Amino acid sequence: MACLTTNGQDRLEILSKADSLLSSGDTASSILELERYAFYTTDKHDGAQVRYQMGTIEISSGDFDEAMQYFRLAMDQSDFDWIYYSARYKNAYCLFMLNRFEECAGEAGELIATSPFTGINQSARVLRIFSLNLSGNFQVASEEHREYAEGNPELEKAYEDAVSMRMKNPKTAKALSLLFPGLGLVYAGRTLDGLIATGLSLSLATLTVSGLATNRIFLGLFAGFPWFSKVYGGGARFAKAAATEWNHKRILKTGQELNSLIGKTPGTGNGQ
Repeated sequence: MACLTTNGQDRLEILSKADSLLSSGDTASSILELERYAFYTTDKHDGAQVRYQMGTIEISSGDFDEAMQYFRLAMDQSDFDWIYYSARYKNAYCLFMLNRFEECAGEAGELIATSPFTGINQSARVLRIFSLNLSGNFQVASEEHREYAEGNPELEKAYEDAVSMRMKNPKTAKALSLLFPGLGLVYAGRTLDGLIATGLSLSLATLTVSGLATNRIFLGLFAGFPWFSKVYGGGARFAKAAATEWNHKRILKTGQELNSLIGKTPGTGNGQ
């Protein structure tokens, strides 16, 4: 094969083949051709563009981890130009799609502070606010949205409700279950599980006490008590995890509702 560093025709042929493969749905082979192109080219800017293209292909196929690798390579090969900032935005978008909302918010914030491109900045702002909402940072999200978008009374009220929203305390859930088996689960919103834990704990406690009271040591110490200990301690840990899960779901649901309202607010645009 002719050296790509001296033969522009070979470069065009590889890019044409990559486009053809992508059009036919063969993304893996298209990526392979672009990898070959990126390997041979000696032009940094050219290489950055190809890496960026490879990242966008991986996004379209849903492989966000792989896409991030290509966008980072594109950033390494570019000189703080449009490709660099666009690749950085796409990298933040991949973090968002991987549910790494706090990392996405941080990356988008740094991008906003450094990018000279208005279009990229606007998209990064929306992406950051979306990420802040989905990570539960409602107060910060509300303030940042208010800075650049038109007012929306419905959205302002939703943010007020979100900021004042009460969460379950995982430590309280665990303490309640240690105080009385099943109580922490009821507090964490798992009423049925709490009732089951209460009934099971009481049954095993009764079996333990009954065995000891009637001199059936094996029944009390080796059948009843070990299982009671497991249910008692396990129930407390379960209650703590259930409270954490309840908070996570509530934040996610509230964040999604806020993001939906933002999408309907004039002047906001979208975060894609």
